[in-house]
Amino acid sequence: MDERGGHRTRAQSLAKFVENGGSLILLGGPKAWTAGGLVQTDLGKTLPVRATEVKTLESEKPYPVRLSEAARGHPAFAGHFPGDPLLPGVSLIAEVLEAVLDVPALAAIVGDAPRIGAVKFLAPVRPGAQLDLQLDGSARGVRFEVREGARLAASGQFEARA
Repeated sequence: MDERGGHRTRAQSLAKFVENGGSLILLGGPKAWTAGGLVQTDLGKTLPVRATEVKTLESEKPYPVRLSEAARGHPAFAGHFPGDPLLPGVSLIAEVLEAVLDVPALAAIVGDAPRIGAVKFLAPVRPGAQLDLQLDGSARGVRFEVREGARLAASGQFEARA
Protein backbone atom coordinates (compact mmCIF):
# COMPACT_ATOMS: atom_id res chain seq x y z
CA MET A 1 0.00 0.00 0.00
CA ASP A 2 1.49 3.30 -1.05
CA GLU A 3 1.03 6.16 1.40
CA ARG A 4 1.68 8.72 -1.32
CA GLY A 5 -1.11 10.18 -3.40
CA GLY A 6 -3.88 10.16 -0.78
CA HIS A 7 -3.43 6.58 0.41
CA ARG A 8 -1.99 7.65 3.79
CA THR A 9 -5.44 8.10 5.33
CA ARG A 10 -6.46 4.60 4.19
CA ALA A 11 -3.28 3.11 5.70
CA GLN A 12 -3.88 4.96 8.96
CA SER A 13 -7.51 3.77 9.06
CA LEU A 14 -6.48 0.16 8.49
CA ALA A 15 -3.77 0.46 11.15
CA LYS A 16 -6.34 1.73 13.66
CA PHE A 17 -8.72 -1.09 12.69
CA VAL A 18 -5.98 -3.69 13.41
CA GLU A 19 -4.91 -1.97 16.64
CA ASN A 20 -8.54 -2.16 17.80
CA GLY A 21 -8.62 -5.93 17.28
CA GLY A 22 -9.64 -6.20 13.62
CA SER A 23 -8.21 -8.93 11.44
CA LEU A 24 -6.38 -8.17 8.23
CA ILE A 25 -4.61 -10.34 5.66
CA LEU A 26 -2.00 -8.60 3.55
CA LEU A 27 -0.47 -9.83 0.34
CA GLY A 28 2.47 -8.10 -1.23
CA GLY A 29 5.20 -8.54 -3.75
CA PRO A 30 8.87 -9.08 -2.99
CA LYS A 31 9.48 -5.44 -2.09
CA ALA A 32 6.42 -4.92 0.14
CA TRP A 33 8.24 -6.02 3.30
CA THR A 34 11.58 -4.30 2.70
CA ALA A 35 12.83 -0.75 3.27
CA GLY A 36 10.61 1.69 1.41
CA GLY A 37 7.74 -0.79 1.38
CA LEU A 38 4.86 -1.57 3.67
CA VAL A 39 6.97 -2.01 6.82
CA GLN A 40 7.65 1.73 6.96
CA THR A 41 3.98 2.76 6.82
CA ASP A 42 1.57 3.30 9.70
CA LEU A 43 -0.01 -0.02 8.82
CA GLY A 44 3.34 -1.80 8.68
CA LYS A 45 4.06 -0.78 12.26
CA THR A 46 1.10 -2.92 13.43
CA LEU A 47 2.26 -6.15 11.72
CA PRO A 48 3.27 -9.09 13.96
CA VAL A 49 6.21 -10.22 11.78
CA ARG A 50 9.26 -8.33 10.56
CA ALA A 51 12.21 -9.47 8.49
CA THR A 52 15.30 -8.53 10.51
CA GLU A 53 17.56 -8.66 7.51
CA VAL A 54 16.74 -8.48 3.82
CA LYS A 55 19.39 -9.56 1.35
CA THR A 56 19.91 -11.80 -1.62
CA LEU A 57 19.93 -15.30 -0.22
CA GLU A 58 21.95 -18.36 -1.01
CA SER A 59 19.93 -21.51 -0.40
CA GLU A 60 22.46 -22.94 2.05
CA LYS A 61 22.29 -19.89 4.33
CA PRO A 62 19.45 -19.25 6.80
CA TYR A 63 17.13 -16.27 6.41
CA PRO A 64 16.71 -14.63 9.82
CA VAL A 65 13.18 -13.69 10.84
CA ARG A 66 12.31 -12.15 14.19
CA LEU A 67 8.84 -11.61 15.51
CA SER A 68 8.66 -7.97 16.53
CA GLU A 69 8.25 -6.89 20.14
CA ALA A 70 5.02 -5.17 19.03
CA ALA A 71 3.75 -8.63 18.08
CA ARG A 72 3.21 -9.57 21.72
CA GLY A 73 -0.02 -7.53 21.79
CA HIS A 74 -1.08 -8.15 18.19
CA PRO A 75 -4.64 -9.49 17.71
CA ALA A 76 -3.28 -12.47 15.73
CA PHE A 77 -1.73 -13.72 18.97
CA ALA A 78 -4.59 -12.68 21.24
CA GLY A 79 -7.13 -14.60 19.22
CA HIS A 80 -4.86 -17.57 18.52
CA PHE A 81 -5.09 -18.67 21.42
CA PRO A 82 -6.12 -16.48 24.38
CA GLY A 83 -3.77 -17.03 27.30
CA ASP A 84 -1.44 -19.22 25.23
CA PRO A 85 -0.54 -17.13 22.15
CA LEU A 86 1.08 -18.59 19.06
CA LEU A 87 1.64 -17.32 15.54
CA PRO A 88 -1.06 -18.57 13.15
CA GLY A 89 0.33 -20.90 10.50
CA VAL A 90 -0.94 -18.67 7.70
CA SER A 91 1.19 -15.80 9.05
CA LEU A 92 4.28 -18.01 9.21
CA ILE A 93 3.75 -19.28 5.65
CA ALA A 94 3.22 -15.70 4.41
CA GLU A 95 6.65 -14.77 5.82
CA VAL A 96 8.23 -17.82 4.17
CA LEU A 97 6.64 -16.90 0.83
CA GLU A 98 7.93 -13.33 1.07
CA ALA A 99 11.45 -14.67 1.62
CA VAL A 100 11.10 -16.98 -1.39
CA LEU A 101 9.83 -14.14 -3.60
CA ASP A 102 12.71 -11.91 -2.48
CA VAL A 103 15.23 -14.24 -4.19
CA PRO A 104 14.89 -13.97 -7.99
CA ALA A 105 16.04 -17.54 -8.65
CA LEU A 106 13.54 -18.96 -6.15
CA ALA A 107 10.75 -16.64 -7.32
CA ALA A 108 11.31 -17.96 -10.86
CA ILE A 109 10.83 -21.53 -9.61
CA VAL A 110 7.46 -20.88 -7.92
CA GLY A 111 6.18 -18.44 -10.57
CA ASP A 112 3.43 -15.84 -10.39
CA ALA A 113 0.90 -18.00 -8.51
CA PRO A 114 2.83 -19.94 -5.84
CA ARG A 115 1.19 -23.13 -4.56
CA ILE A 116 1.95 -24.97 -1.36
CA GLY A 117 2.65 -28.62 -2.10
CA ALA A 118 3.05 -29.61 1.55
CA VAL A 119 3.47 -27.99 4.95
CA LYS A 120 3.92 -29.37 8.46
CA PHE A 121 3.65 -27.27 11.60
CA LEU A 122 5.77 -29.12 14.13
CA ALA A 123 6.12 -26.71 17.05
CA PRO A 124 4.37 -23.52 18.15
CA VAL A 125 5.90 -20.13 17.38
CA ARG A 126 5.40 -17.77 20.31
CA PRO A 127 5.68 -13.97 20.53
CA GLY A 128 9.35 -12.90 20.59
CA ALA A 129 10.59 -16.02 18.79
CA GLN A 130 13.77 -15.70 16.73
CA LEU A 131 13.46 -17.89 13.66
CA ASP A 132 15.82 -19.04 10.93
CA LEU A 133 14.43 -19.94 7.54
CA GLN A 134 16.28 -22.37 5.29
CA LEU A 135 15.34 -22.28 1.59
CA ASP A 136 16.35 -24.85 -1.01
CA GLY A 137 15.28 -24.50 -4.64
CA SER A 138 15.16 -27.34 -7.16
CA ALA A 139 13.27 -28.31 -10.31
CA ARG A 140 10.52 -29.74 -8.05
CA GLY A 141 9.97 -26.51 -6.12
CA VAL A 142 11.29 -24.63 -3.09
CA ARG A 143 11.64 -26.58 0.14
CA PHE A 144 11.74 -24.68 3.41
CA GLU A 145 12.45 -25.27 7.06
CA VAL A 146 11.68 -22.80 9.84
CA ARG A 147 13.72 -23.29 13.01
CA GLU A 148 13.84 -21.65 16.39
CA GLY A 149 17.36 -22.58 17.43
CA ALA A 150 17.68 -26.34 16.98
CA ARG A 151 13.90 -26.87 17.13
CA LEU A 152 12.10 -27.40 13.80
CA ALA A 153 8.91 -25.30 13.89
CA ALA A 154 7.66 -25.87 10.32
CA SER A 155 8.71 -27.44 7.03
CA GLY A 156 7.22 -27.77 3.60
CA GLN A 157 7.49 -27.04 -0.07
CA PHE A 158 6.16 -24.57 -2.59
CA GLU A 159 5.57 -26.39 -5.88
CA ALA A 160 7.45 -25.46 -9.03
CA ARG A 161 5.34 -23.49 -11.48
CA ALA A 162 3.36 -25.68 -13.85
